[in-house]
Amino acid sequence: MPQCPHCQTSYEVEQHLCTTCGYDLRKKDIKGIGGWLLWLCIMLTIIDPLIMLWNGYLITEMRYDLRDIPVVFFLQLFALLLLIINIILSMLAGGRLWLKMKRVITYCKKVLIASLCIQFIIIILVIIMGYLIGAPITIRDIVNDIGAIVIGFGIWYWYLTESVRVKNTFYSEFAKKAN
Repeated sequence: MPQCPHCQTSYEVEQHLCTTCGYDLRKKDIKGIGGWLLWLCIMLTIIDPLIMLWNGYLITEMRYDLRDIPVVFFLQLFALLLLIINIILSMLAGGRLWLKMKRVITYCKKVLIASLCIQFIIIILVIIMGYLIGAPITIRDIVNDIGAIVIGFGIWYWYLTESVRVKNTFYSEFAKKAN
């Protein structure tokens, strides 16, 4: 009987995944930081932080008279603090993924969940600030923002869970879970 190249467990010839470590026995060459995994690293370390910086700029550009509505200033500061936390988490996740650190897949999934929650809170803060200063925020804008956030989260979370490249690159993490 053939053996899994990672954990040396015997398997049936028609078997596609190793039952011990989750290694894809059909595609042994898909491994390492490349393809969509490389794109995820770039997204987490460069593109997402730039988008969040742009969102922070847009939040600070909300025009209002501070004397009339002082609470908006504090809402802006809170939203900016959340954006900074999100930027740091995103860059740490991308860097850890690139360096193939231990338990990085679990860490990245937690960062994706935290980022999803932070972005929902920021949307709520922007809605409140817009209401307080009389800025028109349409339901369409809100739905578009929420839709983009949820779809992005769903795609990357699914990728980290189901990808052959992720399983082959970080197989030791999956082997520990199986045992």
